[in-house]
Formats: sequence, C-alpha cells, structure tokens
Amino acid sequence: MQVTAFVESGDIKAAIDCCMDLNNWNLAIDLAKKHDFLKYVQNNIAKCTKYLVQIGNPLHAALIHCEANQQLDAAKIFLQLAKQMAKIKVIGFGAHYVCTVVRVLMTLHKDPINSYV
Repeated sequence: MQVTAFVESGDIKAAIDCCMDLNNWNLAIDLAKKHDFLKYVQNNIAKCTKYLVQIGNPLHAALIHCEANQQLDAAKIFLQLAKQMAKIKVIGFGAHYVCTVVRVLMTLHKDPINSYV
C-alpha cells in the first residue's frame, strides 16, 4: 500500500526503500529495473547481505539473494557455508546437503556448476 502511494506520487526511490525495508526485494528489483535505480538496489543488497554474513547469519543473506533473483550470489554464500562445515567436520551430511542446494541454485541460474565449484 505504501509502495503504491510512493510510486503514484512519483517518488520511486522512496518506494524502493519501502520495499527494501519490508524485505520485498523482488519488487524492489522490479521497480529499480523500470526506473533505472538498479545499481542503488544492488548496492543495498550487497551491504545488507555482507552485514548478515559478518554477524553469522549467512542463511538469511542467501535467502535475500534468492528473493532478488540473484541465485549466483546465494550459491556463493552456500558454498562458503559448506566449506566451513567441511572444515569443522559437521556430523552427518550437512555439508553435502548445502552443496546440493548450491547445485540447485546453479541449475536455476542455468550456468555450468563446474565453473564455480
């Protein structure tokens, strides 16, 4: 509702900021593409996800990338997580499952997995 009001009033940047505040990254990307604010949204996504990874919440960071249709960036975060899990020898198949998620994300992006693993 607020996003629509900002768009109708012509304040696209405020509409995009509202989308990001509401964690509606997909709509923020769509608005940014239509109104030439894509770099602004991508910078904010990068800052947000970098912070989340630094504070120890890589899953939330990866989900933000997924919602913004940035599967490659999400896959990179999951790959880092799998490497960390392998280093500390997580019990069970934890790292294996994370690698499977990376493969699914790569398939969604339609990019060869061997170039990133």
